[in-house]
Amino acid sequence: QKDELEFNKDLINKNYVFFNGEVSNMSKLSIDERKNIFNSIYSPLLEVKEEQKELVEINSNLSKQAYKIKELIKKNEDELLTKFLQDLLNSDGYIVPDSSGLIRNFDVKRIEQKINCIDKYIALNNEVVDLKSDSKFSLKKTAIQETFFKFPINQLVDNIKPIHYMSIISKFYKTYLPDYPIKLIVFHGDEIANEEEQNVGVHPHIFIDGKNSKTGKYNIINDEFKLINSYLKSEGKAEITGRKFSDAQMLGTVYQEIIYKFVNA
Repeated sequence: QKDELEFNKDLINKNYVFFNGEVSNMSKLSIDERKNIFNSIYSPLLEVKEEQKELVEINSNLSKQAYKIKELIKKNEDELLTKFLQDLLNSDGYIVPDSSGLIRNFDVKRIEQKINCIDKYIALNNEVVDLKSDSKFSLKKTAIQETFFKFPINQLVDNIKPIHYMSIISKFYKTYLPDYPIKLIVFHGDEIANEEEQNVGVHPHIFIDGKNSKTGKYNIINDEFKLINSYLKSEGKAEITGRKFSDAQMLGTVYQEIIYKFVNA
């Protein structure tokens, strides 16, 4: 059965869930309870999806407003105005609101109309900056991060109960990433052929909220790199400065070292 379905139906009572501060046997959860757990994980994903949809819409409006600015530049009505508008479009980041008032000092016509156009561009630009501000290390927001914890066969561990597995991984994240709440821990005790293998194949999955509980920003990737680099620095090793796939692999390797030391402390 395990080879076909990747789980042993005779061991489904060995699966546990840690949710809202309580440990429950998964097989005893009602459909409504399972839906509630699922929604707790899925809802943040919808929130991020809506933000991404909002960003696309704002970017579209920003492009339209930028086109109007470019048309004003083409007219070159006044050298100072043209220079101001070019600097505006070349600005990479937040633009001070009401800076459009500077053009009142220029020799141009329809000043209020131009100010209105510039103000709309600035507002849209700053909205985009705000939405992207919490994604410094990644172009995508991590709403929920899943990790699983498993003892390698060569460690020859035995007699570790499900609650111990869940406790270890829970304490690790509370120690090193305390500002990212643990949403859920699921212990799989049925992905083995028989109970004799319970110290080899069993493992917990932990789901961490990607939003910082203090800042409200999705900075878990940022803070994980800080954690890893702090550890590397303490070991006298070079920090990870890139964000390529190879750097992510290195992140995972060092992560395992930190967890290994934590478990054996």
